[in-house]
Amino acid sequence: HKAAEKIEHDLHIPVLRHTRKKPGGIDAVRAYFNCRPDELIMCGDRVFTDVVFGNRYGMLTILTTLLTEKGDNPAARRARRYEIPLMKKWMGNGIRPPPHPRYHKDICRDIREKEGF
Repeated sequence: HKAAEKIEHDLHIPVLRHTRKKPGGIDAVRAYFNCRPDELIMCGDRVFTDVVFGNRYGMLTILTTLLTEKGDNPAARRARRYEIPLMKKWMGNGIRPPPHPRYHKDICRDIREKEGF
């Protein structure tokens, strides 16, 4: 949790910690923000944790790129190498994320096209 504490200190924003691993833990998020999940945005660099968590509960999800692998969890690093190609394969087969009222097709279009999404 040292990285979370540093983010909180440097950016002056709260980092929510939960006892249940994703895709569990929505109760802590809902209690903190006191709003519906569809009013929240989940940003993260992991498809099978961050994006699945957000999509499962109706949040708008944003898949980010990893800034550095320095200090990264070795298991997450290995999993990430499979997540993106698998997601691209699914999308190539017509599988799409669930619709969200805040999403429209022009959001970050240039980045999505460059990355093959």
